[in-house]
Amino acid sequence: MTQKQLMLLLALSVIALCGLTVLANERREKQLVIVGTVAGYDQFLSLVNLTSAPQAQLLIVRVEKRIKGREESRYIKVIYKYGTDEPSLPEEIFNGKSQWRFTLTRDHSCDCSVREMQSKQIEGEGGAEATLPRLKRTNATEEIPNNANLPCYALRPSDLKPASPARPRTNSESRQR
Repeated sequence: MTQKQLMLLLALSVIALCGLTVLANERREKQLVIVGTVAGYDQFLSLVNLTSAPQAQLLIVRVEKRIKGREESRYIKVIYKYGTDEPSLPEEIFNGKSQWRFTLTRDHSCDCSVREMQSKQIEGEGGAEATLPRLKRTNATEEIPNNANLPCYALRPSDLKPASPARPRTNSESRQR
């Protein structure tokens, strides 16, 4: 191999490594790790999940703490997609009280406002239209502004955990109380 070929190979290697580094950084920037509470969910979408097709659940999450990422919005939209052989979301997530740790990936294609999630228009027999409520709030007293823009994030089945799992007390801790 000549010196010219060696220099060309070295230059191409450096360019390739730089490209991979940029791609890895972009992926990391799109990831968001938060602790949050579910403030609402799409109750209409759960009716569609009665088939054997891949399932989805849609949440509005109130961000309590940002661990990693740049999202500034107080509320975000989270889409949880899972197969029929994967778990659905735990029931406790819908109580509006428990905090969860979410590891999310940004998906700009599904951004929307709260207003867009309020209801679903469907056409019935004879062309009659009906409006079905979509958004079910987990806490009736919490006011989520209708015009709030909800940046959308995707959640995978393995990327949800309780924020602070209860740790069993040891005997010595029990005696100290």
